Amino acid sequence: MKPRRFPPITLHWLALIVLLAGLLPGAVQAQAGVTSTIELQDVPITLADDVTSFYLRDPKLFTHRAPPPCGPNAAAVSPSTTYEESIRRIPTRGGLPRDLYREPQACNTPGILSNIVADDDYVYWTGPNGLMRLSTDANPGDTPELVNGLLRGRAELAIDDTHIFVMTYDSNNYATLYRVPKSSGVAIFMTGPGTGASNLQTSYSFLGGVVQRYFVYWIQGGNLWRFDVDTLATTLLAGGVTGYYAEGGRTLCSGLSCFFFDTVFIAQGNKVVTYSNISGATSAPVYCSNNPCSPDPNRVVLSPITDGNNLYFFERRRTGCAPFCVNTDFLLRTPRGGGQVDALYFTTGARLASRLTTDGTHLYWQEGNNVQRLPNNAAALPSINLFAVGLKVTQGVQDDAYSVPFIQNRRTFVRFFVRTPMPVSRPVLALLYGSWDGGSGGPLLPVNPAGTEIRIKVFQDYNNINDSFLFELPWEWTTKNNLRLTAIVNPYQFPLEPNYNDNISTAGPFNFLPSPALKVTLVGLGYRLNNQTFYPDYQRDVMGAVSLVRRMFPLANTVGGSGLAWDYWHIMDEGLGSRVNMTNVECNDYISWEDGKVVDRRDLCSTRYANHLLAYLRSAWKYSDRLFVYGLISTNGPGAKVRGQAFPWARVSSGAAWDADTAAHEIAHMLGRHHPFRGSALDTRVCGNTEKDGPMDYSYPYANSRIGVGSLEGFDSGDGFLGIAPSIKPNDQWYDIIGYCNPWWISDYTYKALYNYMIANPPQLQALSSTPQVAGEWLYIAGNLRADGSQASILFVRRMSNPASVPPLNPGDYAIRLYDGNGVLLADHPFSGLSQGEDDDLGIDQAVPYVNGTRQVRIVRRANGQTLATWSLSANPPTVGNVALSGATSPVTGTVTLNWTANDPDGDPLTFDILYQRVGETEFRPVRLGVTGNSAQIDTALFSGGGAVLRVVASDGGHTAQADTTPFTVANKPPRVTILNPATGLRIRYGQIVNFSGEAFDLQDGWLDGASLVWRNQRGQVLGSGPLLSVTDLLVGTNTITLTATNSRGMTASASVVVVVDDDLQLPGPYLAVGPDQVNWHLAPGTTALQSAVVSVINAGSGSLTWTASSDRSWLSLSAGSGTTPVTLTLTANPTTFNEGNVYTATVTITADPGGGQPLQTVVLPVRVSVGNVVRGPILTLDRRIFLPLVRR
Repeated sequence: MKPRRFPPITLHWLALIVLLAGLLPGAVQAQAGVTSTIELQDVPITLADDVTSFYLRDPKLFTHRAPPPCGPNAAAVSPSTTYEESIRRIPTRGGLPRDLYREPQACNTPGILSNIVADDDYVYWTGPNGLMRLSTDANPGDTPELVNGLLRGRAELAIDDTHIFVMTYDSNNYATLYRVPKSSGVAIFMTGPGTGASNLQTSYSFLGGVVQRYFVYWIQGGNLWRFDVDTLATTLLAGGVTGYYAEGGRTLCSGLSCFFFDTVFIAQGNKVVTYSNISGATSAPVYCSNNPCSPDPNRVVLSPITDGNNLYFFERRRTGCAPFCVNTDFLLRTPRGGGQVDALYFTTGARLASRLTTDGTHLYWQEGNNVQRLPNNAAALPSINLFAVGLKVTQGVQDDAYSVPFIQNRRTFVRFFVRTPMPVSRPVLALLYGSWDGGSGGPLLPVNPAGTEIRIKVFQDYNNINDSFLFELPWEWTTKNNLRLTAIVNPYQFPLEPNYNDNISTAGPFNFLPSPALKVTLVGLGYRLNNQTFYPDYQRDVMGAVSLVRRMFPLANTVGGSGLAWDYWHIMDEGLGSRVNMTNVECNDYISWEDGKVVDRRDLCSTRYANHLLAYLRSAWKYSDRLFVYGLISTNGPGAKVRGQAFPWARVSSGAAWDADTAAHEIAHMLGRHHPFRGSALDTRVCGNTEKDGPMDYSYPYANSRIGVGSLEGFDSGDGFLGIAPSIKPNDQWYDIIGYCNPWWISDYTYKALYNYMIANPPQLQALSSTPQVAGEWLYIAGNLRADGSQASILFVRRMSNPASVPPLNPGDYAIRLYDGNGVLLADHPFSGLSQGEDDDLGIDQAVPYVNGTRQVRIVRRANGQTLATWSLSANPPTVGNVALSGATSPVTGTVTLNWTANDPDGDPLTFDILYQRVGETEFRPVRLGVTGNSAQIDTALFSGGGAVLRVVASDGGHTAQADTTPFTVANKPPRVTILNPATGLRIRYGQIVNFSGEAFDLQDGWLDGASLVWRNQRGQVLGSGPLLSVTDLLVGTNTITLTATNSRGMTASASVVVVVDDDLQLPGPYLAVGPDQVNWHLAPGTTALQSAVVSVINAGSGSLTWTASSDRSWLSLSAGSGTTPVTLTLTANPTTFNEGNVYTATVTITADPGGGQPLQTVVLPVRVSVGNVVRGPILTLDRRIFLPLVRR
């Protein structure tokens, strides 16, 4: 993130009162009979520094910075050095400056040769090429437009709604005045004032809709001249003029009577008079520095300006001329017609004042090189005390004690809580700064959904994300040592407060720990049902699982050496479909009679099969060098029902593809986590998990597996790619990802446990408990064992030649026995069953040496010799050969046809597995499994470029044979590039941070990093490199940000997102905000008591909001159906008709009318009630006689 120049923030200094009292050189004098007072207001706010001139166009203030003069100190200001000339805008209420124009110039050679003026659309000036204009939404590098090429060089400008007035100067300082209509840009000669004319102004009045008066004014030799635009007449208004303000038309009405004014306020030395453009009369002084009024050479009135009630001006007083005179400028206020004079402020020495102006509420002037702001009348403005409550830094889950470790390069948010003793009618701003060992950064603007400014409430709802300021830290800050954060609310004293000393909160120091690494292969398991093919959806399912793990787990938002390193592969398995829709006979093994009830766990049929399959593939073919393998199974097939399950010992798991929660749950199992005892069927019964659902963690600290208590809060950073917004996770409504209550987030307990596990077991030390690369012939047996040892089933048996690894064979209560065709025992291998998550049944995933002549495999209980399951093998293995691609191009691309021949001597039906290997590697990746026939279509989209081999493995149900293609060349592939954050179409205010994150996986090189990843904007400008980028100065307008990845073959690929940046500085209008953004209950079975929860409905913007609310379910009622914000709305759920194992959902729709013809604002609040063990689902009430024979199979 680039450092930004930012004007200093000036706080309220009580010491100024003492300073003024000591420095005032005598009382302020007024006209006779008028008492003068001194009203010391707040110290001015410095809105801008390093300014040559400025122009006010509320709500923006435009500044010009010219290059410095060259002499006389050539060492300090060298003609050979370039300096930046700029035009920037600043919010009049204070905020981040923004450059519109930035050009390098040599000293004393500015490109802008006049003052700048502006309207809502353009900034105008003259330069060497003529009268120029630049859009007020321009960005540095945008080319200014030429309005008129004749009006070039030095000039002075004035502006009104329709014209630009240009007073040009020749080399002799002779002034010529032109009028330029904005619509045409044509220069219309008006007059030639002559030498020394300056201080150009214009006024217009159309009083009573009868008489138009349109004038231009200037001062020349102390005389104030007026030029009539309509009659072309020039009139001398006054002499001895030191400043003036041409107010223009003004109408005052009382009852049926209206009075019209067109006044020029004229400063003449130490007095101010008025001139009426209607009557032509000059008034008596409305101000004079002495009484009776007489000239005073030591006092001069400058820069008069008016608002609706008062006249303001600076009076320069000269004192102490021994040996040098000292000038002091006093900012004075008096009624428009004269009267009491109030001294508001003074400045002395080199920082004298000029260019006083007002927007009607605040005064602005230039003081030295700074632009200052002060209220016109502090007493007339609302004053409210805002006080900072504190900061909360979070990366996903955190408490006030910061007991949860922070991770480097992980999205980090800061909530800044502010309160007020009484309601505030408009939003206010807050800023965040950071400092660390050897450096500092900021300020950062809030990133609230409601905008950069939010409305402060008397009482805050910590569960409403828009009830506190929300900041996101730049990636770089998370890598610093001893990070300290400082937040300040209302830094520009807008609105006014009686005290600003309580506006600051600090936190830190914080140190961020290196991220652990987690390596996962995601496998899309495809299947066929009803002649349709079903695969996971890549964006919704694959990226959804990646996103949730990354958002929940203590991992950096990077890939490779730290963070979540993942890859994706898909496999078509012809045997999976019948397990997904539970029609395969083996699925009936998952129905049991427990405690007088029929328990149906057939939704585990597909995932248990998939886990056995993935474990076998890893053993036989070294499939996936990633530590963990997670299979995603689509539930789009007819009758599909899939429940997640993990085999922690094999580090494989699988689940429903759409359910990212299940992916995170099962991966957490593989990282050593167990279901919490708290809330289980042995505890409160709320979550309902039993030991049959898997081992329990008896140390889990929170009731009903909640994510925490007290100040602990979950925070979801969101996902731009998937359209997930950041959200708060209240600890009383969210439950740990490893539990059976839901919805799921992550607790501090699990977060820290995962971190410790991954740090203690980095990928290079997390080898599977297996014997690598073993020689000889082996039999792999996959199946299941009932926990009580009453029965077993064998899912498949495969003969392996020289497998990549074999699982450990730990002696136990069971044995794998091999028999020949005469029933003679050939081998006896004791083993113990392996734990399978989500079930207390045991797994059989064992490999034993093959013995020639084996015709039967038996699973035996050793205690009594009972055979629990058998599997028969034929006498002879099949043969396969002639494996070749048919009609493929070289290099190979797209989908190709693979042919082979095969035979089985015993006449057994054959199925074929097809695997892919990259030449030079030992790993085989399965492509298609369970194929019948002698050919298959192979999609090479996921094949790496370069040499490749396809292997066909024939199986007769036990014996196997294999044959390979000759090596062939696959076309090189470009990288796959994804921008993870932000979402395309994001709209922000200028200055808000955008943390970009992206990744690029290359089939040849793996994950790309560093200089291989380059970020550019639509202008082709390089913004940065690597996967992470923080930007706070995106160009105003539509930004197309592109991440380009380049692999080692020189192939590139790109992804782009659009970020729209607006520079609308108007206060935000009404904004409906509801929190929390979801309401959840998880109840024990049989609960009948009414359940209640509260949500806050607030207006985070300005103005007022009326709202209506409704529920779409009869069991959910609301405490009110309409009202005005803010309000606390109570939701009440009646669970009397709810059944165990079910999830009941409702939505509350809250709608507000912001008025002003704007669209209605609607928030849809999801409501969820879960009862008991919803992971397992409802308990079936079925006839025991139907299922017992199947169970006993």
